[in-house]
Amino acid sequence: MTEAVEKRAIAFIRTIGNRCTSCLRRSAENCRDCVSAWANSILRDIENETKPEIDYSLQARMMMIVDCLNKADGPLLSSEIDMKQYCTKQLKRWTLMRLVKAGKVKRVKRDGMYRYSLV
Repeated sequence: MTEAVEKRAIAFIRTIGNRCTSCLRRSAENCRDCVSAWANSILRDIENETKPEIDYSLQARMMMIVDCLNKADGPLLSSEIDMKQYCTKQLKRWTLMRLVKAGKVKRVKRDGMYRYSLV
């Protein structure tokens, strides 16, 4: 199946599934044999299958920060370490401090700002 055909099939299934929102006969008995409920079930399965699993754990965040510092030419400001997709600024700071405490990252104050680099 080509990507275009797959998108059209999903759009068709979504059209059938959307009928469920305006249905006036919704009940467990009626929905059991309804094609709209079946279409919504298929859409949930497709979404669960295609959604990538993002690891938000402490270890994953630490690895991302270490990788970012490893790729950098020199020490980085906290704002230069991009982790917007994975955590908040406060959680990034907490993770950085955890790395500093573990001795894996060095924190140096220069020009009134803290810069981070690998030990």
